Amino acid sequence: MYDPSIEEKLVAEWEKEGLYKFDINSSKPIYTIDTPPPFTSGVLHMGHALSYSFIDFIARYKRMKGYNVYYPQGWDTMGFPTERAVEKKYGKNLTSEEFIKKCEEISIQNLNAMRNQMLRLGFSFDKSYEYITLSSDYKKKVQLSILLMYEKGLVYKGTHAVYWCPYCHTAIAREETEEREEKGKLNYINFVLSGGGEKITIATTRPELMHACVAVVVNPNDEKNKKYIGKKAVVPIFNREVDIIADEDVDIEFGTGAEMVCTFGDKEDLIMFHRHNLKEIKAIDEDGKLINAGKYTGLSVEEARSAIISDLKAMGLLVKQEEILHTVKIHDRCENPVELISSEQWFMKTKEFAEKIKEQAEKIEWIPEFTKRYLLDWAEYIDWDWVISRQRKFDTPLPFWICKKCGYILPADKSKLPVDPRKEKPHVEKCPKCGGELVGESSTCDVWVDSSIT
Repeated sequence: MYDPSIEEKLVAEWEKEGLYKFDINSSKPIYTIDTPPPFTSGVLHMGHALSYSFIDFIARYKRMKGYNVYYPQGWDTMGFPTERAVEKKYGKNLTSEEFIKKCEEISIQNLNAMRNQMLRLGFSFDKSYEYITLSSDYKKKVQLSILLMYEKGLVYKGTHAVYWCPYCHTAIAREETEEREEKGKLNYINFVLSGGGEKITIATTRPELMHACVAVVVNPNDEKNKKYIGKKAVVPIFNREVDIIADEDVDIEFGTGAEMVCTFGDKEDLIMFHRHNLKEIKAIDEDGKLINAGKYTGLSVEEARSAIISDLKAMGLLVKQEEILHTVKIHDRCENPVELISSEQWFMKTKEFAEKIKEQAEKIEWIPEFTKRYLLDWAEYIDWDWVISRQRKFDTPLPFWICKKCGYILPADKSKLPVDPRKEKPHVEKCPKCGGELVGESSTCDVWVDSSIT
């Protein structure tokens, strides 16, 4: 009968003999394996075991074929899950230094457990070339890559609409959102046309955004509503005039075929906003509360929705409500709804490279062939540049200081990396442009920036 206890002896023997070490002085051809670093969650799951087995098969095969295999193992150690674990265990009243220290402790503890599991499973990576994303050396490389891209104009700071999680209080990328079906109400609301008399009925699931309505839009092929194109409508409660415009992307079959464009309810609002050069009215703040909304300012989305519906009923402008199932975007980490808000963030240019990515995908030999589709689909649906800044603590700090007076951006001195502008002074005393005070960038990197430089 097979005795699995022998496996531990074999692993120890392999380690002692250094069977899997990469020999930097060898004349053998080098075969490099860039393993995706697993997040240090504390326990390997079946997906880890399966995917890393495939990688290990290749490493062992190449060694048998005479290659000098460079097979390091990396660990993705920072980000939301660890922060949430610390918050759950220790609360939210720790100082920044205490919080980061606790995050590091949990990450290293989980890393050690996962490393032991991987060795126990017999994976043949070279421990001497291990990399850990929370290490100073790794942060140095991440910051250097950001500075080099900044010099080339590939990283920039700007104000754009981004997905924002009010619960985690940070910007997130589209890829960090998920869609969840929820029960809701489709509200049919009358907008009176300027001059009185005529009305156009719009349908919306988000009446709480009416204060940020900047247009009413209908499909020019809609026989029922196209007569309103070019006229103006008055936004109920807020008594602002907005144009009624035409756009062929409006779904004639949804609701009444007439919609309001708000800044911003969803991606479609954002598209309409840019396409028709509309005015922006900021609707929701970083806490998920209404702003610029008169008496509703300061209310949560749910509170404002209830109050506005009640007022519309009293005014006789709520035609009807229908129970529906609709899609709500949520943050994949905390599973709370996200909002699209305008926010000053750091971005990495990606959209302009979509076609080049597709071209390069065709030059790669994909095994299995169908996996090429993953990259092509990703490139096809790049809607905007990647927002790489996060308003969190346990990530690589962005290596910049900003002038309080003129907004000049001072990159870190490459020779002094890694730096933490949140608590360190810059390498110059004052702004080189105007002499103003320099303050450190408080945002950190998206952890995918960390893991993408492996």
